[in-house]
Amino acid sequence: MSAIPKLLLDIGNSRIKWATSHPYCHQGSFVWKAHELEGLLQSYWHDLQQPEAIYIASVVPSISQQLMDWTLKKWNVEPVFQESGTAFNGLNNGYDLPKTLGIDRWLAMCHVWQTYHNSAIVVDVGSALTVDYIDEEGNHQGGFICPGPETMLHSLSQDTALLPKLMVNSHENMSLNPARNTEYAMSRGVVNTLVALIDKLSSDVVVHYYVISGGGAALLLPYLKKDWKFIPDVVLRGLSCIADEKG
Repeated sequence: MSAIPKLLLDIGNSRIKWATSHPYCHQGSFVWKAHELEGLLQSYWHDLQQPEAIYIASVVPSISQQLMDWTLKKWNVEPVFQESGTAFNGLNNGYDLPKTLGIDRWLAMCHVWQTYHNSAIVVDVGSALTVDYIDEEGNHQGGFICPGPETMLHSLSQDTALLPKLMVNSHENMSLNPARNTEYAMSRGVVNTLVALIDKLSSDVVVHYYVISGGGAALLLPYLKKDWKFIPDVVLRGLSCIADEKG
């Protein structure tokens, strides 16, 4: 059985997304927990062809060794854990210490710049909500980090005795209107907060493209004012750009 060229992994705080390249093809995702990781990998990838190379973008360094051990045992392939670079094809990392920029943010910007080569605001709505700016010359102008919707709700439930535990996307009839019960008041409060933040930050600058991704993006998109492009696998696409550059 012939090998697939490249296996690409996006390791988030709650979900692993994966794709193959080249050519790029998004394959799927699954929710993970550290104590179940080996079994999940075996379950999802037991019949996957051996990759020639493995590239990993991870915001969870604690499982790096576990992933490496598994891929070495399964395919005898040592993965490459991607770090944020100082530059990529005209995109310049704006952090004082470039390697400290979250790899998910860097790769998202790499894909956006590779695709549009123009100014953009890049938003990811996950456990954290991140916002990054790219100017017309490809200079990263910095960004913002705040809690994402689930993190906000968890904080309310954990630190306030009488408020219930709930998932923000558990309510089908979401709106920005005042709520008449506690659960809706919490979830609508969180959504209103994040929508107002994104609208404010995207109105502070003039850019050509507005790009949003992440598991919580669909919750906010109906209420955002700008014409946002939703790219759910933007980190994997950015990782594919980097992997293709390396040959």
